[in-house]
Amino acid sequence: MDVTPGLGKRLQLRIKSHFQPEQSRDQLCVIIPNLPVQKEMEDYLRDRGIKIIRVMSPNSYVAKANTQSILKLHEDPLVHWVGEIPWNMKIDPVLAEKFSLPRLQKAAAHICPVEEGKVLIILYDKDDKAKVQSELQTEGLAIERYDKKIGAFLCQGCDSDNAVDIANMPEVSFMQAPRLIKASLETSVIVGMIDCGFEIDHAAFMGRSPYPVLYGRGWNVSGEGVPDDVWNDNSLGHGTHVAGIMLSRWHNVNLDGMAPRTGGDDDHRFRVVRCGRDTGDPVILYNVDLAMNTLAADNGALAINCSWGANDNTGSDYISVLADAYVWDNQQIYVVAAGNSGTAAGSINSPASAKNVIAVGS
Repeated sequence: MDVTPGLGKRLQLRIKSHFQPEQSRDQLCVIIPNLPVQKEMEDYLRDRGIKIIRVMSPNSYVAKANTQSILKLHEDPLVHWVGEIPWNMKIDPVLAEKFSLPRLQKAAAHICPVEEGKVLIILYDKDDKAKVQSELQTEGLAIERYDKKIGAFLCQGCDSDNAVDIANMPEVSFMQAPRLIKASLETSVIVGMIDCGFEIDHAAFMGRSPYPVLYGRGWNVSGEGVPDDVWNDNSLGHGTHVAGIMLSRWHNVNLDGMAPRTGGDDDHRFRVVRCGRDTGDPVILYNVDLAMNTLAADNGALAINCSWGANDNTGSDYISVLADAYVWDNQQIYVVAAGNSGTAAGSINSPASAKNVIAVGS
């Protein structure tokens, strides 16, 4: 994507084709500021006639502004770049593979089946519904329904001839092949955890009919003890607590974890990476980057839990960028605690502030 300072080439062409001084129309654009995304920057943009649609991690805005405001904005010293997301970053790799289009990553259709013949077209701004609906019908798509909660059309009739034209619509945020979700009690999904350790011999994991004993495979990257010394939790006991929420198997409706069947045989083990030490501050985790790399190299765990975080809300710190890369490259799912800093803007910690992870808070 062209992010050299100034005005993006695609947006320049669109402005030139529409611009009439007496009729300055709104344009949808992406803004990358020179300052971190924060309330002061948002107020600064709004004061200049910019309507912010959404914030995109790690440091950009989707916004609407009239043509004259955009032409002024790209010369603003606090703004690095104003432009559009290219079409090939807005198409699901599964769709790109199906339509034989260039794609930026390998499709992962094997993880979850998709609804054949259908496409979910997600908008940046719900206010553009009528305009996009008309353009989709012009492209020959049959609209099955509109989801007003997320601002998306479920359509049929998308193919290799019209997919790029649709993705090139500035109002379209993403085109996705709808996944088919299958509810199952099977144990074939391998889950992982990065934490301060894990007491695998705890009674909560010994198994109660019909749930089996929990099988574990683990690594110790804390820098303390031997590499296979992973089954000891430090004095905090945090890892055992978290694993209990996930996988405990007491065969009691009040005590079972969320997925008590997972990790129930020798081939489908629970992956654990220990980052906590027995000496020093029990709250500190060490070498989290090595832990992520270990689970990526093992290529076993699909869903990885991280109930911890660091005080950085930019989404561009080292651990957040690393998590984004592993999710993107390895088709893993990182579920990360949002933090304990409250509900105010900017209170989500790293790596929950990364763009490709699932942040969880209450």
